[in-house]
Amino acid sequence: MPASNAQTSTSRATRSRASTPRPAPLRSQRLPPGELEEEEQEEALRLQQAANEELEERFEAANRELAKYKLKKRKRTAIGPSAATDVYELALAAKKFTVTEEPWVSEDFFAKDIHQEPDDESLRRLMMVLPDAFSDPKVRGNILYGRVFTQGMQCQRSTTAHRIRYVVGATIFKCDPTDITQAKKRRSTPRWDQLLGLDPASKAYDPLPPVLYADDSGAGTDEDAEAARLFRSSYITRTLSCILNGPSSITREGKVNTPRVCAKIWGVEELTPGAIAFAAIMVRWVLSPDDIFEPIGRLSGIHYHDDFLAYRDMITDALRKKKKPIHHVLYTHNKAVFPDMFTPSRSKKADDRLAAARKLYDDASEDEDYTYDG
Repeated sequence: MPASNAQTSTSRATRSRASTPRPAPLRSQRLPPGELEEEEQEEALRLQQAANEELEERFEAANRELAKYKLKKRKRTAIGPSAATDVYELALAAKKFTVTEEPWVSEDFFAKDIHQEPDDESLRRLMMVLPDAFSDPKVRGNILYGRVFTQGMQCQRSTTAHRIRYVVGATIFKCDPTDITQAKKRRSTPRWDQLLGLDPASKAYDPLPPVLYADDSGAGTDEDAEAARLFRSSYITRTLSCILNGPSSITREGKVNTPRVCAKIWGVEELTPGAIAFAAIMVRWVLSPDDIFEPIGRLSGIHYHDDFLAYRDMITDALRKKKKPIHHVLYTHNKAVFPDMFTPSRSKKADDRLAAARKLYDDASEDEDYTYDG
């Protein structure tokens, strides 16, 4: 490079540095006391303290995020029968809550205090399901218990979704298994579009599609007929039976005697509004193009969680108002899922007749020469 050009470049760089304004010193910088007036010293100290407090808050927030990250990366906690008693019982409660009350909750939900939020319907339902040892919000604030509850819910959602779609879906909907298990076929089967209430023009799904309705008018007056059909679908009945009594309850005939089905493990003896609402969104998801069971379908745009809450509240409100159609809906499902509830007991007249016959033998004369070795 010629000397003149080098001098020119150097001159420009010098002018550029000279023309760039230097940043003013922060007033919070600690300068010798003699160079600041007393008021300025107090202001500088106040600014320095505020800066320190901000740094502390950021440090604490970073530590909280790090703790959450470590929990996510940590090996999953054992929640099966081999786990500690309190962990196992909490996991069972979480699984039961998922199916019978609500499938998704917020991250801070488990540690909430019912006394501070008495109007929270979901929290009230949680308290009904939890073991007594977890009634205290301070106990539920334990990060381990929060993780166990979340893990229990995730496990139940995943297990149920897989079982209904890939194990018994073809039995529930009486179709070729690949029509449900293969995503491409689910998206191209006209029958599923019809059952899901897909609008061809808008590509939107009806929140109350035909898959939720019974094929017949059911019991009740003409005004009650439509209400009696809603949520009384045979698809919902079979889904409920599979979830609570196991796949064999719908894949083969006969009474379910195994003690390891969810209904017996959880102590469920009759259906809740939440269980019916859960089965309702499950049958919609099974036929949908969505691959993952989550609050909002990624492909369908169906708001599964919002619709679940609407269904549950609708059923609960109708029960509280003693509406006949919803009683018929519960009767239909309960009779199919828990048939023992409806086994007629022996009449008092029959018991009295047998007791009288026993008394005849008690009052009869004895045969001293007869011996019975049984």
